[in-house]
Amino acid sequence: MNRNIYLNNNKNTAWFDEELSNEKYGVFRGTGVLIKTDEGWKISQYNLLLPIPNELLIDYSKEIKLFLKKEE
Repeated sequence: MNRNIYLNNNKNTAWFDEELSNEKYGVFRGTGVLIKTDEGWKISQYNLLLPIPNELLIDYSKEIKLFLKKEE
């Protein structure tokens, strides 16, 4: 795992980006924002994604569309 954490000047808001590795799915990227409260740090926003190389995106998006049509 690799993570970068940044704080605002008041040190009451933090944001981060991270790379997470999963044996089955590969590398994920996460980003988030935390707010410091009287009870401690609370997650305000978090996003996790699986990066897809541009060269694979067109074919992969077609597969997703076909999959979703089957579910309708």
